[in-house]
Amino acid sequence: MDKIRSFMAEHRAAALVAVFLLIVFVGGSAMSAVNVANHRAQEAASQEGEQGQPAGGQEGQEQQDGSVSLTDSQSAAIENYDDATRDFISTLSSSVWSANSGRYTLRFENDQYTETVDGETTQHSYAILRLDGGMDDAGNDVATVAVETDTGTHVLTYANSTGNPADGATQVTSTLASSSMFALKDVPYERADAVENITVKGLNSEVTNLVGGSPDELTVELSRWCAVHYPTATEATWNQVVSIDWENGVISTGFTLNGESAVNLTVVYLMDSGAFEFSY
Repeated sequence: MDKIRSFMAEHRAAALVAVFLLIVFVGGSAMSAVNVANHRAQEAASQEGEQGQPAGGQEGQEQQDGSVSLTDSQSAAIENYDDATRDFISTLSSSVWSANSGRYTLRFENDQYTETVDGETTQHSYAILRLDGGMDDAGNDVATVAVETDTGTHVLTYANSTGNPADGATQVTSTLASSSMFALKDVPYERADAVENITVKGLNSEVTNLVGGSPDELTVELSRWCAVHYPTATEATWNQVVSIDWENGVISTGFTLNGESAVNLTVVYLMDSGAFEFSY
Protein backbone atom coordinates (compact mmCIF):
# COMPACT_ATOMS: atom_id res chain seq x y z
CA MET A 1 0.00 0.00 0.00
CA ASP A 2 2.83 2.37 0.88
CA LYS A 3 4.48 1.57 -2.43
CA ILE A 4 1.26 2.46 -4.28
CA ARG A 5 0.98 5.77 -2.41
CA SER A 6 4.60 6.51 -3.15
CA PHE A 7 4.08 5.69 -6.85
CA MET A 8 0.98 7.94 -6.99
CA ALA A 9 2.88 10.78 -5.35
CA GLU A 10 5.74 10.49 -7.83
CA HIS A 11 3.41 10.21 -10.83
CA ARG A 12 0.54 12.47 -9.67
CA ALA A 13 0.08 14.28 -12.98
CA ALA A 14 0.01 11.09 -15.02
CA ALA A 15 -2.48 9.51 -12.60
CA LEU A 16 -4.86 12.45 -12.87
CA VAL A 17 -4.76 12.24 -16.66
CA ALA A 18 -5.47 8.49 -16.52
CA VAL A 19 -8.45 9.01 -14.19
CA PHE A 20 -9.84 11.75 -16.47
CA LEU A 21 -9.53 9.51 -19.52
CA LEU A 22 -11.24 6.68 -17.67
CA ILE A 23 -14.18 8.96 -16.76
CA VAL A 24 -14.49 10.16 -20.37
CA PHE A 25 -14.41 6.58 -21.64
CA VAL A 26 -17.08 5.38 -19.21
CA GLY A 27 -19.31 8.38 -19.91
CA GLY A 28 -18.94 7.99 -23.66
CA SER A 29 -19.74 4.31 -23.45
CA ALA A 30 -22.86 5.04 -21.42
CA MET A 31 -24.08 7.69 -23.89
CA SER A 32 -23.40 5.35 -26.79
CA ALA A 33 -25.43 2.63 -25.11
CA VAL A 34 -28.30 5.06 -24.52
CA ASN A 35 -28.24 6.22 -28.14
CA VAL A 36 -28.25 2.67 -29.44
CA ALA A 37 -31.18 1.78 -27.18
CA ASN A 38 -33.14 4.83 -28.31
CA HIS A 39 -32.44 4.08 -31.95
CA ARG A 40 -33.60 0.48 -31.57
CA ALA A 41 -36.75 1.61 -29.77
CA GLN A 42 -37.58 4.07 -32.56
CA GLU A 43 -37.08 1.38 -35.20
CA ALA A 44 -39.34 -1.01 -33.31
CA ALA A 45 -42.07 1.63 -32.96
CA SER A 46 -41.82 2.48 -36.65
CA GLN A 47 -42.17 -1.17 -37.64
CA GLU A 48 -45.17 -1.63 -35.36
CA GLY A 49 -46.80 1.47 -36.84
CA GLU A 50 -46.30 0.22 -40.38
CA GLN A 51 -47.72 -3.16 -39.49
CA GLY A 52 -50.73 -1.56 -37.79
CA GLN A 53 -51.64 0.73 -40.69
CA PRO A 54 -53.80 -0.64 -43.52
CA ALA A 55 -52.05 -0.83 -46.85
CA GLY A 56 -53.16 1.54 -49.59
CA GLY A 57 -56.01 0.12 -51.63
CA GLN A 58 -57.00 -2.37 -48.94
CA GLU A 59 -60.44 -3.88 -49.53
CA GLY A 60 -63.32 -1.74 -48.33
CA GLN A 61 -61.13 1.31 -47.65
CA GLU A 62 -61.90 4.75 -49.01
CA GLN A 63 -59.36 5.91 -51.58
CA GLN A 64 -57.91 9.39 -52.08
CA ASP A 65 -60.38 10.10 -54.91
CA GLY A 66 -63.29 9.30 -52.58
CA SER A 67 -64.11 5.94 -54.13
CA VAL A 68 -64.31 2.74 -52.09
CA SER A 69 -61.94 -0.05 -53.13
CA LEU A 70 -63.39 -3.34 -54.35
CA THR A 71 -63.23 -6.66 -52.53
CA ASP A 72 -61.79 -9.67 -54.32
CA SER A 73 -65.27 -11.11 -54.80
CA GLN A 74 -66.53 -7.83 -56.26
CA SER A 75 -63.61 -7.69 -58.71
CA ALA A 76 -64.23 -11.30 -59.74
CA ALA A 77 -67.94 -10.61 -60.32
CA ILE A 78 -67.17 -7.54 -62.45
CA GLU A 79 -64.76 -9.52 -64.61
CA ASN A 80 -67.53 -12.03 -65.34
CA TYR A 81 -70.24 -9.54 -66.34
CA ASP A 82 -72.29 -10.54 -69.37
CA ASP A 83 -73.88 -8.11 -71.84
CA ALA A 84 -77.20 -8.03 -69.97
CA THR A 85 -75.45 -6.99 -66.75
CA ARG A 86 -73.44 -4.29 -68.51
CA ASP A 87 -76.64 -2.95 -70.10
CA PHE A 88 -78.33 -2.86 -66.70
CA ILE A 89 -75.42 -0.88 -65.24
CA SER A 90 -75.75 1.57 -68.12
CA THR A 91 -79.40 1.98 -67.14
CA LEU A 92 -78.44 2.58 -63.50
CA SER A 93 -75.83 5.16 -64.51
CA SER A 94 -77.95 7.05 -67.03
CA SER A 95 -79.55 9.44 -64.54
CA VAL A 96 -80.20 10.27 -60.90
CA TRP A 97 -82.62 8.20 -58.82
CA SER A 98 -84.57 10.15 -56.22
CA ALA A 99 -87.21 9.77 -53.52
CA ASN A 100 -89.05 12.00 -51.06
CA SER A 101 -89.02 15.03 -53.33
CA GLY A 102 -85.30 14.76 -54.03
CA ARG A 103 -84.16 14.61 -50.39
CA TYR A 104 -82.83 11.10 -51.06
CA THR A 105 -80.85 10.48 -54.25
CA LEU A 106 -78.69 7.76 -55.83
CA ARG A 107 -76.04 8.24 -58.51
CA PHE A 108 -74.45 5.13 -60.03
CA GLU A 109 -71.19 4.68 -61.93
CA ASN A 110 -69.44 1.54 -63.15
CA ASP A 111 -68.54 0.11 -59.73
CA GLN A 112 -69.46 2.96 -57.34
CA TYR A 113 -72.64 4.66 -56.26
CA THR A 114 -73.22 7.83 -54.23
CA GLU A 115 -76.15 8.10 -51.86
CA THR A 116 -77.32 11.55 -50.72
CA VAL A 117 -79.58 12.11 -47.72
CA ASP A 118 -80.57 15.72 -47.03
CA GLY A 119 -77.40 16.94 -48.74
CA GLU A 120 -75.02 14.52 -46.97
CA THR A 121 -73.29 12.13 -49.39
CA THR A 122 -71.87 8.64 -48.83
CA GLN A 123 -69.79 6.70 -51.35
CA HIS A 124 -70.17 2.93 -51.81
CA SER A 125 -68.66 0.25 -54.01
CA TYR A 126 -70.89 -2.32 -55.67
CA ALA A 127 -70.85 -5.34 -57.97
CA ILE A 128 -73.75 -7.30 -59.42
CA LEU A 129 -73.65 -10.98 -58.46
CA ARG A 130 -76.83 -12.12 -60.22
CA LEU A 131 -79.39 -10.51 -62.52
CA ASP A 132 -82.79 -12.10 -63.19
CA GLY A 133 -84.84 -10.07 -65.67
CA GLY A 134 -88.24 -10.48 -67.27
CA MET A 135 -91.63 -8.81 -67.70
CA ASP A 136 -94.54 -8.39 -65.29
CA ASP A 137 -98.24 -8.94 -66.06
CA ALA A 138 -98.56 -5.39 -67.38
CA GLY A 139 -95.73 -5.87 -69.84
CA ASN A 140 -93.22 -3.76 -67.95
CA ASP A 141 -89.55 -4.70 -67.71
CA VAL A 142 -88.64 -5.92 -64.23
CA ALA A 143 -85.51 -7.38 -62.64
CA THR A 144 -84.36 -8.84 -59.35
CA VAL A 145 -80.69 -8.21 -58.70
CA ALA A 146 -78.26 -9.56 -56.11
CA VAL A 147 -75.68 -6.87 -55.32
CA GLU A 148 -72.55 -6.97 -53.19
CA THR A 149 -71.61 -3.59 -51.71
CA ASP A 150 -69.12 -2.47 -49.08
CA THR A 151 -71.95 -2.87 -46.53
CA GLY A 152 -72.87 -6.45 -47.45
CA THR A 153 -75.01 -8.38 -49.94
CA HIS A 154 -78.43 -6.98 -50.86
CA VAL A 155 -81.39 -7.68 -53.13
CA LEU A 156 -82.42 -4.87 -55.47
CA THR A 157 -85.68 -4.73 -57.44
CA TYR A 158 -86.05 -2.76 -60.66
CA ALA A 159 -89.16 -1.87 -62.67
CA ASN A 160 -89.52 0.10 -65.89
CA SER A 161 -92.82 1.40 -67.28
CA THR A 162 -94.16 3.91 -69.82
CA GLY A 163 -97.40 4.70 -68.01
CA ASN A 164 -100.88 4.15 -69.39
CA PRO A 165 -101.03 4.70 -73.17
CA ALA A 166 -104.75 5.50 -72.83
CA ASP A 167 -103.78 8.58 -70.86
CA GLY A 168 -101.34 9.63 -73.55
CA ALA A 169 -98.34 8.89 -71.33
CA THR A 170 -95.06 8.82 -73.21
CA GLN A 171 -92.60 9.37 -70.38
CA VAL A 172 -90.61 6.29 -69.35
CA THR A 173 -90.47 5.87 -65.58
CA SER A 174 -88.12 3.50 -63.78
CA THR A 175 -87.85 2.63 -60.09
CA LEU A 176 -85.31 0.98 -57.79
CA ALA A 177 -86.03 -0.38 -54.33
CA SER A 178 -84.32 -2.49 -51.69
CA SER A 179 -85.10 -3.59 -48.16
CA SER A 180 -81.52 -3.03 -46.99
CA MET A 181 -79.25 -1.39 -49.58
CA PHE A 182 -80.39 2.25 -49.33
CA ALA A 183 -81.31 4.72 -46.59
CA LEU A 184 -85.00 4.37 -47.45
CA LYS A 185 -86.10 0.76 -46.99
CA ASP A 186 -88.59 -0.70 -49.48
CA VAL A 187 -89.27 2.78 -50.88
CA PRO A 188 -89.00 3.24 -54.67
CA TYR A 189 -86.31 5.59 -55.94
CA GLU A 190 -87.53 6.98 -59.24
CA ARG A 191 -85.74 7.82 -62.46
CA ALA A 192 -87.76 9.40 -65.23
CA ASP A 193 -86.49 10.47 -68.62
CA ALA A 194 -86.32 14.21 -68.10
CA VAL A 195 -88.14 16.47 -70.53
CA GLU A 196 -85.86 18.53 -72.73
CA ASN A 197 -87.31 21.83 -71.54
CA ILE A 198 -89.31 22.46 -68.38
CA THR A 199 -92.52 24.45 -68.94
CA VAL A 200 -92.16 27.68 -66.92
CA LYS A 201 -95.49 29.19 -65.91
CA GLY A 202 -96.54 32.51 -64.42
CA LEU A 203 -93.56 34.71 -65.28
CA ASN A 204 -94.34 38.36 -66.07
CA SER A 205 -92.29 40.91 -67.95
CA GLU A 206 -91.09 42.64 -64.77
CA VAL A 207 -89.31 39.60 -63.32
CA THR A 208 -88.13 38.56 -66.79
CA ASN A 209 -86.33 41.90 -67.16
CA LEU A 210 -84.72 41.44 -63.75
CA VAL A 211 -83.19 38.05 -64.65
CA GLY A 212 -81.57 38.91 -67.95
CA GLY A 213 -84.45 40.11 -70.10
CA SER A 214 -85.42 36.74 -71.58
CA PRO A 215 -87.06 33.65 -70.03
CA ASP A 216 -85.16 31.36 -72.40
CA GLU A 217 -81.91 31.25 -70.40
CA LEU A 218 -83.82 30.61 -67.17
CA THR A 219 -85.77 27.80 -68.84
CA VAL A 220 -82.58 26.18 -70.16
CA GLU A 221 -80.74 26.34 -66.83
CA LEU A 222 -83.78 25.22 -64.86
CA SER A 223 -84.29 22.26 -67.20
CA ARG A 224 -80.65 21.20 -66.82
CA TRP A 225 -80.89 21.36 -63.05
CA CYS A 226 -84.14 19.37 -62.93
CA ALA A 227 -82.77 16.71 -65.29
CA VAL A 228 -80.13 15.90 -62.65
CA HIS A 229 -81.86 16.63 -59.34
CA TYR A 230 -85.58 16.21 -60.04
CA PRO A 231 -86.03 14.40 -63.36
CA THR A 232 -89.76 13.78 -62.89
CA ALA A 233 -90.60 17.50 -63.06
CA THR A 234 -92.23 18.82 -66.24
CA GLU A 235 -93.52 22.20 -65.01
CA ALA A 236 -92.22 25.03 -62.84
CA THR A 237 -94.73 27.63 -61.62
CA TRP A 238 -93.42 31.01 -60.43
CA ASN A 239 -94.46 31.97 -56.87
CA GLN A 240 -94.68 35.69 -57.77
CA VAL A 241 -92.32 36.77 -54.99
CA VAL A 242 -88.96 38.47 -55.67
CA SER A 243 -86.26 39.61 -53.25
CA ILE A 244 -83.62 42.06 -54.54
CA ASP A 245 -80.27 42.67 -52.84
CA TRP A 246 -78.92 45.66 -54.76
CA GLU A 247 -75.78 45.92 -52.64
CA ASN A 248 -74.62 42.39 -53.49
CA GLY A 249 -76.29 42.17 -56.90
CA VAL A 250 -78.47 39.17 -56.04
CA ILE A 251 -82.08 38.49 -57.04
CA SER A 252 -83.94 35.65 -55.34
CA THR A 253 -87.27 34.14 -56.31
CA GLY A 254 -89.01 30.78 -56.20
CA PHE A 255 -90.84 28.16 -58.25
CA THR A 256 -92.98 25.14 -57.46
CA LEU A 257 -92.09 21.97 -59.37
CA ASN A 258 -94.89 19.55 -60.18
CA GLY A 259 -94.80 15.86 -59.31
CA GLU A 260 -96.32 13.41 -56.88
CA SER A 261 -95.50 15.95 -54.17
CA ALA A 262 -94.87 19.59 -54.99
CA VAL A 263 -91.31 20.83 -54.49
CA ASN A 264 -90.50 24.45 -53.67
CA LEU A 265 -87.38 25.57 -55.50
CA THR A 266 -85.33 28.69 -54.75
CA VAL A 267 -83.71 30.40 -57.73
CA VAL A 268 -80.91 32.94 -57.28
CA TYR A 269 -79.80 35.20 -60.14
CA LEU A 270 -76.35 36.83 -59.91
CA MET A 271 -76.47 40.19 -61.67
CA ASP A 272 -72.74 40.55 -62.24
CA SER A 273 -72.27 37.19 -64.01
CA GLY A 274 -75.79 36.42 -65.23
CA ALA A 275 -75.59 32.95 -63.63
CA PHE A 276 -78.42 31.05 -61.97
CA GLU A 277 -78.21 28.99 -58.78
CA PHE A 278 -80.87 26.52 -57.64
CA SER A 279 -81.64 24.90 -54.29
CA TYR A 280 -84.52 23.25 -52.47
